[in-house]
Amino acid sequence: MLSLLAAGLREGGRLILDLWSEQFFRDHQGNREFEVSGGVVREATRVESDRLFVQLDYPDGDQEQFEWQLLSPAQMISMAESVGLTLLLACTDFDATTSPSSTNPRIQFLFQRCCISPTNIGHS
Repeated sequence: MLSLLAAGLREGGRLILDLWSEQFFRDHQGNREFEVSGGVVREATRVESDRLFVQLDYPDGDQEQFEWQLLSPAQMISMAESVGLTLLLACTDFDATTSPSSTNPRIQFLFQRCCISPTNIGHS
């Protein structure tokens, strides 16, 4: 999927990814409860290997289950570089001055599609 996003960018084009922070969810697994107008929502989270599993139990008895792949910043950067993207910035709260940390569940990456050097044009 990342290769398709990268291929869709023009040279010098930029891509912002807003992802879950691997370290936050490794550090914050377990059960929590949230008060909502209709009662209590129960959340159970766990990390297995590189996957985040979340189950939500709603006051009316409904349930939802979600699953995401978690990537460390180093893994995300390596994956991006492998498809021709260069990291410009990693931050949190969409604030360029706030570095990612294990205390925030989200991390944003700003990548740029590498430009082709004029010396590489026409060469295989």
